[in-house]
Amino acid sequence: MPADSTIDNSDITRSRFSRLLGLVLCCASVAHVAIAGTALDPDAQTQFEERVYIVQMAEPAALNYAGRPGGIAATRPRLGERFDSRSGNVRAYSRELMDAHDAALQSVGAYDGKLYSYRYTFNGFAARLTPVQAQKLRSRKNVLNVWEDSVRYLYTNDSPIFLGLFDAGAGLITGQELKGEDVVIGVIDSGIAPEHPSFTDTREADMPRLCRSDWAESSLLGIWLCRRFKNRDAVSTFDPPAGWTGQCESGDQFTADLCNNKIIGARYYIDGFLERYRLDENEFMSPRDADGHGTHIASTAAGNEVRASLAGTDIDRVVGMAPRARIAVYKACWLEPGQIRGSCATSDLQRAIEDAVADGVDIINYSVGNTDISISDPDDLALLAASDAGVLSVVAAGNDGPSAGTILSPSGAPWVLTVGASSRIGDKFEEAIRINSPSNVADDYPSREASFTPALVDEGPITAELVLADDGDSSGGTTYDACQSIVNANDLDGQVALLQRGGCDFQDKVANVEAAGAIAAVVFNNQSDLIIMSGTRGSVTIPAVMIGQADGQLLLTELQNENENVVEVTLDKTLFLTQTDDGNVMGSFSSRGPNLTAPDILKPDVTAPGVNILAGQTPDVANGVRNENFQYLTGTSMSVPHVAGVAALIREAHPDWSPAAIKSALMTTSRQNVTKSDRTTPADPFDFGAGHIAPNNAIDPGLVFEAVKEDYDAFTCGTKEPRVTEEQCQQLADAGFPTSALDLNVPSISVSSLVAEQTVRRRVTNVGPAGQYTAQVSAPPGIDVDVTPSVLSLGTGEVGTFDVTLSTSSADLYEWQFGSLSWNDPTHVVHTPIAVRPVPFLAPVESIASGRSGSLQFDVQFGYTGTYEADVAGLAAPFILENITVADDPTNGYVFDPDAENLPASVWRSNPALVVAEDDLYLRVALFNDNTAGDDDLDLYVYYCPGLVFCSLVGVSGEDDSDEQVDVLFPLAGEYIIDVHGFDTEAASTTFDLFIWTVGPGDNLGNLSVSTPSEAISGETGTISVSWDGLERQTHLGAITHGDGEETLEVTVIEIQN
Repeated sequence: MPADSTIDNSDITRSRFSRLLGLVLCCASVAHVAIAGTALDPDAQTQFEERVYIVQMAEPAALNYAGRPGGIAATRPRLGERFDSRSGNVRAYSRELMDAHDAALQSVGAYDGKLYSYRYTFNGFAARLTPVQAQKLRSRKNVLNVWEDSVRYLYTNDSPIFLGLFDAGAGLITGQELKGEDVVIGVIDSGIAPEHPSFTDTREADMPRLCRSDWAESSLLGIWLCRRFKNRDAVSTFDPPAGWTGQCESGDQFTADLCNNKIIGARYYIDGFLERYRLDENEFMSPRDADGHGTHIASTAAGNEVRASLAGTDIDRVVGMAPRARIAVYKACWLEPGQIRGSCATSDLQRAIEDAVADGVDIINYSVGNTDISISDPDDLALLAASDAGVLSVVAAGNDGPSAGTILSPSGAPWVLTVGASSRIGDKFEEAIRINSPSNVADDYPSREASFTPALVDEGPITAELVLADDGDSSGGTTYDACQSIVNANDLDGQVALLQRGGCDFQDKVANVEAAGAIAAVVFNNQSDLIIMSGTRGSVTIPAVMIGQADGQLLLTELQNENENVVEVTLDKTLFLTQTDDGNVMGSFSSRGPNLTAPDILKPDVTAPGVNILAGQTPDVANGVRNENFQYLTGTSMSVPHVAGVAALIREAHPDWSPAAIKSALMTTSRQNVTKSDRTTPADPFDFGAGHIAPNNAIDPGLVFEAVKEDYDAFTCGTKEPRVTEEQCQQLADAGFPTSALDLNVPSISVSSLVAEQTVRRRVTNVGPAGQYTAQVSAPPGIDVDVTPSVLSLGTGEVGTFDVTLSTSSADLYEWQFGSLSWNDPTHVVHTPIAVRPVPFLAPVESIASGRSGSLQFDVQFGYTGTYEADVAGLAAPFILENITVADDPTNGYVFDPDAENLPASVWRSNPALVVAEDDLYLRVALFNDNTAGDDDLDLYVYYCPGLVFCSLVGVSGEDDSDEQVDVLFPLAGEYIIDVHGFDTEAASTTFDLFIWTVGPGDNLGNLSVSTPSEAISGETGTISVSWDGLERQTHLGAITHGDGEETLEVTVIEIQN
């Protein structure tokens, strides 16, 4: 298509046809392609290179399959039953699904590309496909979604005491004797170190006290008397798990017998990762952990009580939250070369979730995050299916704080328990270096040993003069970054070098100071705190440590002073600083609300300890300090296993509770005495959701907010991507399940657009003794809150419903305000956070009527007092392209071809291009069954192609007939093209008419008028009356633009059908 092939005013008025194409753009943004005759986007030239895609099929997964007449019986578990992946029906249905997967792949020529089939939590597959093949699959009727595989990232000595688990009487572990007995926690992460003492399933045999004394070791009589006790076999502390169906997979340095009755399953998934990345040479192609993240997670959640040490120094006793829980490992996160933290392919994670549910885990620990703002990614949907199966998924809020709106996938979904991170009261033991002199800088400074240098425990202790390295070259940074050969080698010889991070690799810096004669290196960070320096092991022969930026600057200043003070330093692996944290402070990194993907769902849900957590480490770490069994880590990844472990205790006490009930108990019994990271300002629900978990209260919450599969399905019906069909959505609505996120039965209330007044509904179930609960409100500033009824009298197991009406009084517009509602009886406080954002105006997006002449009315809500104006645009009849011919496509496979010269007869393309103006408000492109020549199935595709160089697919309509429509509000300006595909025509070819509407400001065609209130009054509802006349027999589109005299507040599209 030539670059100047655009429609001008001689073809069609700019206010009509040209506006058409911009409308679609706001709706989507998909893969880029290029137009023939122009410079190709480099991405477009890789359209035949294979990538990994995840494909979702239309048929339900086994967890949701309800059976069909004459077919396989239902595989969806009955209420109260667990999903059984080994049943005959599940196996038969799974085989049927996999056959359909294979057939779909074969239909696009991808015969050997499949990596995984997903059958239980998600019906689909991951496969190597070209973008062309992926697009062909996307166009098929039995395919719901196609995603290119993406990458997820991995985001406790005092913790059990801080959480009160060992409190006398009330503590869940000591008082209630709950330890997670026989509860299975599935850890989807970077693997596990199976020999770690936190995961043994035995203990030493009992021995008389006398035989444990020095006398028994030193005297002949003691040795002789006690010999029979010392030769006893270890005593098993766990019975074999009942009903477990998982596997222990062998691989690199991991055999099946490394599993035991504590680690009861271990699997690994790497196919998706290897399609995208290279693997670190020190990784293990097995469930064995080379990262340390997964071992830390598993030991925090369910580790045995053991002694912890760092660098051979005994630190403290550590224990997991649920020390009797079993652990099932699903390794799906892997190290790229030189990295210290793993990356995870969604395709691998998807299969891990599927296997965890099929194996029979009770809780999934998912300390994995994404960069997408979504609740409909493949793993979002798989975790929803896990909830349907009775499995609670605990996920990390993310480490993208403290900015607002940093909740990402999958943490924004209402069916998962989302955890932020805060500090706990207690000590942290920090490795350190010691400055011995001069006195003005003498102190111990926190440090981190490099991962690639000789171990300081073997080389040290080292005491010498600290000398600033000088490479004489500041062009690439500083003269003391040691990125060039050192010019003060005489000063450095036999001393410890001080140098700054930046400018080159760590191993190059250390090699340069080593060549100058330094016996060790101290690197100070050029930004913020400490990190572990990584490089190639064996590349240097001197030890190196890092200190923080502020400490480094202090020592740099001292060394640059024109005095003769000698700075003496000691590097000693036995040096530790004890730092005491007051606790209850939000981590600055912890992701915050609002939940942009679903703003009427409050996230996170709770917070838990995630700062400086001491727990397990793999001694075989790929790119860290080796031969350590414990480590401190910080992040929301660390807070997740605290909650997963506590959830295991609750599950042990209440094995019949649903995931929603456990989540509710942890939220409604939480405490709110937490501050923001400034340590002064009280934290709010966007920081910590309902609050900080208080486990001892969660065992007896009084009331819980239940939610079942139908609640979540109905919720998705109110989103752009429902999980069920339109017919099923209607059935759910008819059965009373709300489709609005405002009314989803979660233990929090979020109203993102409050104009005047909004009522939300919740229901609670009494899981305690019969009682009377009274509502107590702490209203958000400027918001009135009314609860009806204000008293609930409920027997055990009884369900009560209540309404909460929120209305604006004096609240600041567009500002989130926070409050709470609690239901109280003499022994329970059931806490529910409230977040509300007042806005000045609300109007319907669309209003539809019929008739050549007539009128309609709709209401608007005012949240301000002052000027109100309404302007009309339209009503516009469609521009119609008539009698267009398109052939049948026998393959039923549409692929965008950037070269218009190569288009098959089964694809019609708009030529010349369509141009959209800057100020257009609305665009619609449509096909109709009545305007085709036969019983045809045509599909509609719209692309945005600014400059006719790069194109993005922005609108698709692929119904089972030829009633197709693409709508866009506020389209972007520029060129567009439209493709119509002959998916299945009745004859060898067919003809059709293409309908195009555009609406722009100032397009007042004189056939539409509006009557409005004279002014806006806050808190009142206004009626807008619209009338029209003189229309032809055709659907017309227009718009009402609502404003306050200064700016546009909303647009309501008017559609008149004739």
